[in-house]
Amino acid sequence: MDRSEPDLDACAREPIHIPGAIQPHGALIVLRPRDMRVLQASGNSSEFFGENLAATGVVTGPLSKILSRLKDWYETQEPTFQVLIAGGTLLVTAHRSAWSIVVEVERADKAQVDTLLTRLKGFAQTLAAKDDVPGSLEAATHFILELTAFDRVLVYQFDEGWNGHVIAETGNGKLPSYLDLRFPAGDIPAQARALYTTNRLRIIPDAGYRPVPIMPVINPDTSEPIDLSQAQLRSVSPVHLEYMRNMATAASMSVSIMIGDKLWGLISCHSAEPHRVPPTIRDACDFVAQSLSMKIAAQVRSEDAASRVALAQVSARLLSNMSEEASWLEGLARKPRDLLEQVRASGAAIVTEDAFQAVGVTPPET
Repeated sequence: MDRSEPDLDACAREPIHIPGAIQPHGALIVLRPRDMRVLQASGNSSEFFGENLAATGVVTGPLSKILSRLKDWYETQEPTFQVLIAGGTLLVTAHRSAWSIVVEVERADKAQVDTLLTRLKGFAQTLAAKDDVPGSLEAATHFILELTAFDRVLVYQFDEGWNGHVIAETGNGKLPSYLDLRFPAGDIPAQARALYTTNRLRIIPDAGYRPVPIMPVINPDTSEPIDLSQAQLRSVSPVHLEYMRNMATAASMSVSIMIGDKLWGLISCHSAEPHRVPPTIRDACDFVAQSLSMKIAAQVRSEDAASRVALAQVSARLLSNMSEEASWLEGLARKPRDLLEQVRASGAAIVTEDAFQAVGVTPPET
């Protein structure tokens, strides 16, 4: 993939949380909680609501029937609001942004909820039977590939420097394998990782989409662009869309894997052709990611506990050896394997004012 440093630097500085536009597979409006008037609306609002909300400022269509419920929700502590309207054909989701309500709408899917719940139950049972992280990751990628019909699903883990490593993958052969490939931290800049932490799921059904502007650009109540960090429909960086095209992917979806409050990795899905995943299926993928997060966290805690027990045993042996020898240095070096295991190294040098002792693989004494 041909990438230039200026492009990556520009991407890292881009204010991606305030793009001023959305993707066209849905519509968005911004409401003032006090009187529920429309402050901003996407240019395609009439396609979903049957009225140009940006021009009128007043909701009179199918959304008007739930305004009182939206206002009541705003007074609660619930983070999001979701309801079907227009005879079940539109799915409305709302969240707070500063002192405004951001309302998103998408075409509702006809997924069989009962069947979906059965499949999720089966996945949960499969995951419970896995006794290691690799097996759990493989099970998750298989399940999400079947559930979403993407061409490739992979798990991308971050290291301490935020470089990425593809550690699990399932695909149907339409896209090349990325298994075991590594990517530099700059491919997902800090501000993008911050959004992945606060907004667990993102989807781009068509990388060739034309952004739909939000009008007016500036929220009249805050005198600033509306923050779309939590919006599913948020338009994405042109640099990211170019990145997708360079990867020969026309659609993508990513779900964050969070361990506690830290971003551990991503479940990343790709398709060679434009591909929309219905909201209900996306919610199921979020459930899979959260289940996987709990599984990984439990495994890490188990491994940490086992490691602490093993290190305590090594420490006890080292102390015993040091007390049994005339010189503590000789006791420390008597069983090199214990010393190296204690510090997780392949070699060590014990240096005092009048002595030098090397164990394992080390440079020459000089």
